[in-house]
This record gives sequence, structure tokens and C-alpha cells, in this order.
Amino acid sequence: MVDPVRPHLWRGRLVFVGLILGLLTLRLLPVETAPGSWPWPDLVLVVMLVWVARRPDLAPTLIIAALAFLTDLVCQRPPGAWSAVVLLTAEGLRARHGDIRTMSVAAEWG
Repeated sequence: MVDPVRPHLWRGRLVFVGLILGLLTLRLLPVETAPGSWPWPDLVLVVMLVWVARRPDLAPTLIIAALAFLTDLVCQRPPGAWSAVVLLTAEGLRARHGDIRTMSVAAEWG
């Protein structure tokens, strides 16, 4: 018999990976040729951390580590340095998942 939870988990994980790969592709596009005055946030990191805070079951540690390492390689950063920071931050958020879910919206944003 087929477990109805499994397809939902894998579908959510594929959406997560696709979203991160799409953001990484957008980051590589040469949109502006002149340097900007304000640095933009790292949207890949933001989406990863929000996804882990909201749905930690759909963002396993191995997928986060692989995507963060791929981001390091594609963006020509030292391989593994930023990946370790992302992984430690994601695991810290995963450990606080229950506390975050019970907070009010204002406390969560703070």
C-alpha cells in the first residue's frame, strides 16, 4: 500500500530545490552593468532559512548542505565556508521550530 505522506514530502522537497535553483539562476543573470549603490540581501539564504523555519520536514540537512555548496561554487566563493554558516544557522532554526511556531507575528518578525 502506498503511504500518502511520501509523495507530499517529495513534492515539497522538489519545490524547495527548484525555488533555490531558480533564485540562483536569477542571481547569475547580468541585469545591471553598473554597480548599484545598495547591496541586496542574499535571497537564496533568506528563502532557505524561511523554508526551514516554516517547514523543516521539507528541507532536510543534506539538501540544504548540497544547495549551499552549489551556491558557493557558482558564486565563486570559498567552497564550504559559507555553506557551513548556512547549515549551522538552518539547524539552529530547526531546533527552535516549536518556539517559532507559537510566537506572535510581531515577535517572529523581530
